[in-house]
Amino acid sequence: MYNPATNKEWTAEELRLHYERWEWGGRLPSAALRHVQGASNVLGLVRFDRDLVHTLGAAGPEVQRAVALLAARLACEEAGLTDKLWVARALTELTEGRPLPPPFDDADQMRNTLRSDFPIPKRSALMAWPPERPPYCPPDTGRHTVSVVLPNPTPPALGEISQPHFALPAVIAAADPTPLKAALDAVWHAIATYGEHYPELLREIWSACPEQATSSAPVSPPRPYDAVALFPQLAPLARTATRLHPRPGSPTPHDSSIGGPLLWPADEPWPHCDGPHVVDGINLPMAPADLRSERRIRAASRGRSLTPQERESLDRIRPPQTYPVGPAVATPYRGSIAMLPVAQLYARDVPGLPTPEGADLLQVLWCPFDHPIMPRTKLFWRSAVSVTDILDTPPDPPATQFDGYLPEPCLLNPEQVTEYPDHLELSKELQGQIENWSPWEIAEEGSDYEAYPQGFYDNALSAAPGWKLGGWPRWGATDPRPRPCPECGTEMDALLTIASFERNGEDCPWFAHGEPDDQSPASFDPVTPTEVQIGSGYDQQLYVCPAVPEHPHIELMH
Repeated sequence: MYNPATNKEWTAEELRLHYERWEWGGRLPSAALRHVQGASNVLGLVRFDRDLVHTLGAAGPEVQRAVALLAARLACEEAGLTDKLWVARALTELTEGRPLPPPFDDADQMRNTLRSDFPIPKRSALMAWPPERPPYCPPDTGRHTVSVVLPNPTPPALGEISQPHFALPAVIAAADPTPLKAALDAVWHAIATYGEHYPELLREIWSACPEQATSSAPVSPPRPYDAVALFPQLAPLARTATRLHPRPGSPTPHDSSIGGPLLWPADEPWPHCDGPHVVDGINLPMAPADLRSERRIRAASRGRSLTPQERESLDRIRPPQTYPVGPAVATPYRGSIAMLPVAQLYARDVPGLPTPEGADLLQVLWCPFDHPIMPRTKLFWRSAVSVTDILDTPPDPPATQFDGYLPEPCLLNPEQVTEYPDHLELSKELQGQIENWSPWEIAEEGSDYEAYPQGFYDNALSAAPGWKLGGWPRWGATDPRPRPCPECGTEMDALLTIASFERNGEDCPWFAHGEPDDQSPASFDPVTPTEVQIGSGYDQQLYVCPAVPEHPHIELMH
């Protein structure tokens, strides 16, 4: 049997990732969660609240530390220990960011102090037991006649626990120097303290990260109609695409990201572009550092008026210009300039990544100038474990031709969807069937699609908008055309779609559930999370040879 995501036999790595995704509650862990896995109770906590685990993994250290402090305090309150002076002092020191005082510097001494400090609060609860989850069912790879299922463990006869004895380890856990580990383990011990009443604790914990509590991982809504049921000829044309759902964040070189730092070997030259780099005389090129400062100011002031200092900074970054731009400013940049990171995709995070033999990482960079109508890209495939010394400070180009050629650093939330070709790539017979599809069968009365059934098909049933891996292209700027490999002539496959927008139109039927409110002053713009814009709002699609991914790629604007 074939893996539908890759159209190839399941590999040992794919099987490992299949199990790992189940182990982590249906989502692969971030690099930060993997880093603390062996030294924390994170997998135990996944059983109680998988969304909280992944939220804490994506949160910043301030949120993580706040959650750790809250969990420790709530555990001690639930156990009736906050009246003990030595416990209250430890919570105060923890809040102030200072080392824990004795007896919390020694676990044995801490337990002895509890035993000797009469009266010990006689508080108990039934042991906490997580809700049942679906058992693990390995995929049928064709190599086994019977699928092995890992059942859920049978709950024991739940006994009572002494809450004071379970609460104190939460205080020690909250003092861990790694904020994420501190949060995960403090919550774990607090759950044990609350016992059967742990849902009350989790409601309190979510209050420490309100932004994350209301923004679950993006999920594409179901298609309004089953395309294959309506048009059976589409069945063999189905392709799996991985929507990346980028969201602004603070990726590290160990994360899959858009516009984030790359796992780049320190001893490998950074890619440069030799040009030409032409300034058009209308758009003033901007230094990446200035663009980043401008974005920070505008993000901080969203929903309010600019302060005089912010206005002064913006005027310095982007002084008023007369057009056309003067000859001195419009002089082309000569010589080679450093390329910018566009995407970094780890095979462990992004299902269906078509890596060459021995590689598990794709890195995409581009020159932030038109060549001639869009940035020129370079692809690099590598094995992540082979990079032991990472380049700390890669060079920046002197300028970007357009603001939209500097991607905003984003973390990814990969999701696989099924796509079908644009109507322009279908047979004439199938195009005719779609064109003659009765309007009252495909749209509500008054819909813009009533008179445009092909448009409804393209927008709602065929290919998803936004950043994605694989799938089918969306055509608009150009018509479909053959895409042979320049090296061997093999028809090339879509690799990566670099998108200007995550949705097409206000009522986009692909716009993911779980996106923030567009009007929320504290949220990013979910339509343009990466700040990338190609041309007047098109997509730049990269194609690779399915036979040999290392062959030169091609790029088209759609």
